[in-house]
Amino acid sequence: MMDTMAVFNDIMTNATDLSLATVTEDGHPDVRIVHFTYLPESHQILFITGEKTEKVVELKAHPQVAVTTQAVKGTDAVRIVAATANPVENTAELRATYTAKFPDAAKMIENAAMYVIDFTSVTVTAGFKTEVVTF
Repeated sequence: MMDTMAVFNDIMTNATDLSLATVTEDGHPDVRIVHFTYLPESHQILFITGEKTEKVVELKAHPQVAVTTQAVKGTDAVRIVAATANPVENTAELRATYTAKFPDAAKMIENAAMYVIDFTSVTVTAGFKTEVVTF
């Protein structure tokens, strides 16, 4: 039997990149890879981006997103649909959390736009078994 929460926590703690799917201004899907850190206390995903990117334009118009990330080793994966990405204040606490995982980001993070992804459920796939976890 799969320990779904253990797989989820391992992936979200150790993976560094996720595929972030947004919606373009004309309604088409757009996906890109972003670095992320998981905020386990709030079950949110934190990522940063440049303030003048297409991604920010898309998120302002359509905050709905979907996310997929994968275990560092192996094929276990987490998939999140029906999520929203919302801007958050670029605080010292969030900067410290993010740069603990990505030290090289320290030189640019103060001027970055910060977003959190809010979600209420995830699909976890491990060993060809898939389970949904609701928070």
